[in-house]
Amino acid sequence: STNFGTIKIGIRYIIHRSALSVTVHACQELMNVHQLNLPDPYVRLYLILDFKHDKEKTKSIHDTLNPIYDALFEWQASLAKICRQRLYLSIKNNSSLFKQERTYMGD
Repeated sequence: STNFGTIKIGIRYIIHRSALSVTVHACQELMNVHQLNLPDPYVRLYLILDFKHDKEKTKSIHDTLNPIYDALFEWQASLAKICRQRLYLSIKNNSSLFKQERTYMGD
């Protein structure tokens, strides 16, 4: 099996603010998708409910397979609504030859 690396996140629901809080801490041992240089990885987050989604992303960290983000994201919603949603994370590379092309690194 292929090892794409690991991602460390923290997830909690803050009752008094009616908010889902997701912290993307870091990635470790990401797969190098380019042979010539190190990637500029970032994490894309999708909160999905019934074909609709809200998306956020971290900043990209240059030239590393072990980026540290410590980025906090929050979505306002009731606990009942949050329980019906799915959180999807995707790691992408921002250092493609053409900036419109983003290289998939794992999810």
